[in-house]
Amino acid sequence: MEILEDFLAFLTSPIFATAAKIFILGIFTLHFSLAIWVARDVSRRTLNFPLQILAVFVAIFVPIFGILFYLILRPEQIFHEKVLENFLRRENFCAACGAPHEKDFEFCPFCGEKSLEKCHKCKKPIFTFFDFCPFCGVENSPKK
Repeated sequence: MEILEDFLAFLTSPIFATAAKIFILGIFTLHFSLAIWVARDVSRRTLNFPLQILAVFVAIFVPIFGILFYLILRPEQIFHEKVLENFLRRENFCAACGAPHEKDFEFCPFCGEKSLEKCHKCKKPIFTFFDFCPFCGVENSPKK
């Protein structure tokens, strides 16, 4: 009985009340920090604005499960990584009009723009818009 009275006295003490308030404040801070992280992360991973709003809304208003739900369903790659991967996957495309064309075409068959030129050092074909050769690292000639 005395243990229970001591325990109840501790629960009603100012020290416990202060510790509980600090703990709750920490939980809220963590929750909103995670919501801010979700907002920043989803804006880097997709340009779909309604999806961004939905992800942040779920992260804020569905405390623990919202973050878990976002982590499970978020896009795998950052938007810029997707763009780079698509760029590297297509072997050749016109820098002027964006039309895909064959690997060996030096000029675009759609707009006539020069697509490839040879590196001055290693003589490998490179895109005309590259500032440096990706094979030997030498600077590409200035564009005219």
